[in-house]
Amino acid sequence: MSVFLLCVLLVACNSNKKAGQQGVEEIAPAFCKEDTSEIVRLTTEYLEHLKNKEFDLAEQMLYHIQNDTVSALTDDERKGLKQQYEMFPVFSYEITGYYIKDAHNTEVAYSIEFFKKQEDDERPNTLNFRLNPQKIDDVWYLSVLNR
Repeated sequence: MSVFLLCVLLVACNSNKKAGQQGVEEIAPAFCKEDTSEIVRLTTEYLEHLKNKEFDLAEQMLYHIQNDTVSALTDDERKGLKQQYEMFPVFSYEITGYYIKDAHNTEVAYSIEFFKKQEDDERPNTLNFRLNPQKIDDVWYLSVLNR
């Protein structure tokens, strides 16, 4: 059974949208290895900017997405993020998981280490975050996950 599902997934990923040409509208697009790779690449780029204290570049990678409309963050939101970035600097990070349900229901979970611990230090030094990548017109965008 799993071999069958794998074959279906591979066919879906490699299709050239012939179904769309026959008048069948694709309700939920198929996601492929390339989509996962792009989500991980964008998240890694974002986290590297934070690690290198390139806060403006990190902020420029985040967007608001509503009804398939992509817009930049407001100045107040960017200011708030910069304060967060300065308060909790990224010394190291780890992408801990990604969840792809459809073009709008995706999450990338990651953790950051915001200070180096001494051996006898028992204070927690990591925080967990999530981003909400969304695919709009075949382009992936990062947005902050609102809960």
